[in-house]
Amino acid sequence: MKKQLLTTTALVAAGVLVLSGGAIAADKMMKPSLKISGGFEQTIGIQSYNGNNDDDKAVQWQDGEIHFTASMKLDNGITVSGKTEYETDAEIDGNPVGVDESYMDVTGSFGKIRLGATDSASYEMVYGYMGHVGAAAGHQNLEFDSKDLTGISTLGGATRGLPRVPNDAKTLVYFTPRISGLQAGVSYTQSASRPFCKVGTGDDAKNCSWEDIISSAVNYTGKFGDAGVGAAVGYIVGDGAGGSPDVTVLSGGIKVTMGGITGAAGVVRNTLDNDMRNEDLTRADVGLRYKFGPNAVRVAYITTSDDDNVDVNGTVATFSRSLGPGVSWSVDAMMTKDKTKNEDGSFFGTSIAIKF
Repeated sequence: MKKQLLTTTALVAAGVLVLSGGAIAADKMMKPSLKISGGFEQTIGIQSYNGNNDDDKAVQWQDGEIHFTASMKLDNGITVSGKTEYETDAEIDGNPVGVDESYMDVTGSFGKIRLGATDSASYEMVYGYMGHVGAAAGHQNLEFDSKDLTGISTLGGATRGLPRVPNDAKTLVYFTPRISGLQAGVSYTQSASRPFCKVGTGDDAKNCSWEDIISSAVNYTGKFGDAGVGAAVGYIVGDGAGGSPDVTVLSGGIKVTMGGITGAAGVVRNTLDNDMRNEDLTRADVGLRYKFGPNAVRVAYITTSDDDNVDVNGTVATFSRSLGPGVSWSVDAMMTKDKTKNEDGSFFGTSIAIKF
């Protein structure tokens, strides 16, 4: 009943909002515009891994994503848009991701309603304020690239501001208008699963799954004197399904910018409501960026720990330079450590990226 009520309410509200301005003179309006954006990156370097099998090897890494966005502003002042994100290189468990997100927005003075395969309110509103993300510190991503580049994962895939709870599932999201720097959001996901969490062991293990996932968040952007300040907190709760545990997630981040210096820090606390491995997981990260002219120096640190002797951390330092609008070059050094297994990994290399 709750799912049907939420769905019906969303459809009725969207219909009223879209039609609230009266009839549209369709023959006098242009068709929706289409925007194509995205980016590509190529990285080469040397990986040094000190674990069970010591190994130094050359690494070639690439990433690409293309976004297609169609939008139109109606006579009643409401904007309707649709967006699809296509991952060209990302994989999960060895399988290509392909379409990452695909959703529609209805935006007006009332705020924004989003419906489709998209992120929760907590991820959307908090992640940009977390540590190295908020400061854009470290050209390479400590959360997702560490395994490929250094041989040791910092468990970023399980903690990207929203650990264990899936993104990109069919979700209904509402964002309020931003008033005096404050904005709030709430989302509902009927059901979803995540490959980073497993139920069972061996061949019988399966992805964790949840239903009735509720996410809420609030963030703030403003200025204090010459400093720009941003802060955000988010909360998620989901009911376990098919033997999976209930989950709760609390996250928060803060970002401060003054002149060419930006610093950010964030923390995420994930709790699974049973005695499963990794029941309680905590991640914290910090980042710092200094921009001078077309150049930037960035450093970031991330640490992840849980109740099952998992203790890993990573550090990245980067010098980058803009070569032209949308084109940049960087030199990157990344170091990771798994304290539990007493393993170390490192990477030193260079990359070139283009964004459009």
